[in-house]
Amino acid sequence: MRWNFIPRHEVGLGVVFLDELDLATTRLLQFPVAWTEIAPGYRHCLLRRFPYSVIYTLKSDDSVLIVFVFHHSGAPESWQGSL
Repeated sequence: MRWNFIPRHEVGLGVVFLDELDLATTRLLQFPVAWTEIAPGYRHCLLRRFPYSVIYTLKSDDSVLIVFVFHHSGAPESWQGSL
């Protein structure tokens, strides 16, 4: 079933999205192993207000590499084909 979705336009919503993305990034940097592993070596952190996940991997030097910011309406495994 395909939903007919008309995006809601709201002034300043892009800034709110970027703020939310910044908060998610801060959370995953503070607690990098707190989120679910969705593929070997890859985890995702959910944004609270928007239907997006930040998909990331932990590097050997204890840094974090953000691989994708993924909208939940896409096929769940489609990001893996881009690696």
